[in-house]
Amino acid sequence: MIPKKLIQSYLDEHWDKLSEHLEQYFRYQEPNDLHQLRVNIKKISALVQFLDHDQDAAQFKKTFEPVRKIFKAAGKIREIHIFLEITNQLELNHPWITKIFEKRKNRATMHFLRSKKKFRKAAKRGYTKYSKKITSYPDFVLKNFLITQIQSAQIQLSEQNYHETRKIIKVVLNLSNLLPKTQNTFLNIDYLDAAQKAIGDWHDADENYLVFEKLMLKTASLEILKKEADMHFALLKRQLKDFPHKVFNATKTA
Repeated sequence: MIPKKLIQSYLDEHWDKLSEHLEQYFRYQEPNDLHQLRVNIKKISALVQFLDHDQDAAQFKKTFEPVRKIFKAAGKIREIHIFLEITNQLELNHPWITKIFEKRKNRATMHFLRSKKKFRKAAKRGYTKYSKKITSYPDFVLKNFLITQIQSAQIQLSEQNYHETRKIIKVVLNLSNLLPKTQNTFLNIDYLDAAQKAIGDWHDADENYLVFEKLMLKTASLEILKKEADMHFALLKRQLKDFPHKVFNATKTA
């Protein structure tokens, strides 16, 4: 049995961190607070999906949408940070591009800060709403939910929807620790973590390449970004080969 107290503790921990990093970002606009804000919303979202797994998908999306708006607004700023970081690491010096994206970052930041009242309200209401839903669950209910998620990841992977695959893997990783240690050994956690990281590295590199391509920059910079994206894609394909077999610890489930 997964006790109500454990699930409540998970929700409290990550919602407290969500609120903390939200307030810190309002005050200082530090990129790490934005990143940690999104990390904790992902962890909360994983639990919310489990709590609402027997609901209609559209209803689930509607219920959690106010918190998702915080996540999306933060994501717009975060994507620009990542773009600027990677282009800087690769020493792709195009001052006019940096200027464009700095302006975009400033606009997105101002939009986020102007939504302060709305975001605080969404976070507070969201916590109250989901805290009321928490109860104890038999181990097998969560275990079956995680297996269903892995099956969904396999479908997305077969359709080459790698980013969606990563989102689902994150749900599994975030919730697996709620199971007793004797019950979560059926999953190859190290492999799942390596798989999601490989997808994330490729996604960031590919997004940067696509940005440069849209800007019509047929230069050496575009070639560098293409090679970087291709390299990460090759690593991704290697990592995800035989995913259905590697994701489970066969020796521990036999």
